[in-house]
Amino acid sequence: MRPLLPPALLLCTWMSTAAPAQESTDAPRFEAGSVEIDGTSFPYQLLHPGKLEEGKSYPLVLFLHGAGERGDDNEAQKRHFPERMQRMMQEGGTPVFVLAPQCPREVWWTARTRGGVRGPHLDQPAEPQMRAAMQALEEVVRQYPIDRD
Repeated sequence: MRPLLPPALLLCTWMSTAAPAQESTDAPRFEAGSVEIDGTSFPYQLLHPGKLEEGKSYPLVLFLHGAGERGDDNEAQKRHFPERMQRMMQEGGTPVFVLAPQCPREVWWTARTRGGVRGPHLDQPAEPQMRAAMQALEEVVRQYPIDRD
């Protein structure tokens, strides 16, 4: 009996349906997340240092990006500092967590006027995007072995 497909085509078909290789959990990697404030979802990326040593805690950097990385794609804020930190750790640098929330377009981390910054005033609540950054920070500190010192 003759096969329906030539062996080379069968191999190609099998290879194209095989599961993709999993990224090593030992390598520094980004994990997407989000928090909800007042019914609005605010995205963040967490750069995880990779393999964690039992009983050890790690530094955490909260990275608040500049105006050019604002949006809702949950990718733009990884440019520059977070991606440099990832490369540094891949090359054997100090393992750290980097939390990079994303501020929506058309707003700033804090109240702002053209030509200068006003506030924030201690008697007023923080802007929703800053509250989201603080909530994400609290969640990461609760979930991962973060060195609070």
